[in-house]
Amino acid sequence: MRLFNFFIVFSLLVISTHAHALCALTDDPVFDVDPAVTVIRTNELEVSVKIDPPIGINPLDVNFTAKILKGKAQSFLWDFGDSSTCAGQNCTHTFEDPGSYIVRLIISGESSKPVVKKVAVFVKEKGKKKY
Repeated sequence: MRLFNFFIVFSLLVISTHAHALCALTDDPVFDVDPAVTVIRTNELEVSVKIDPPIGINPLDVNFTAKILKGKAQSFLWDFGDSSTCAGQNCTHTFEDPGSYIVRLIISGESSKPVVKKVAVFVKEKGKKKY
């Protein structure tokens, strides 16, 4: 039996059958996955992130929620991947055009390095059967 050493770059695609949700998770130091909630953990900060719904038909209204579980965050910035942003812990955004969007949440805490969480939102064109 051979043993191989692997260098793994985190990239995880989580498919949830609950409400046909699809979320892509990347770039986390440590993470837990639940169909509706992702937890970001660092030495100083723990934040749960919820996206509801992460998949749907255009125009798609999506609620983005970040809840601090541990530590202090100084600012939250959501970059929706369609040239729109929102500053705040909780935001709602409407995706008008069909396509897949990489949404970034940038959390600034007490350390000098911000924490970035990436998730995907998938918007289907009204009347089409497949993505």
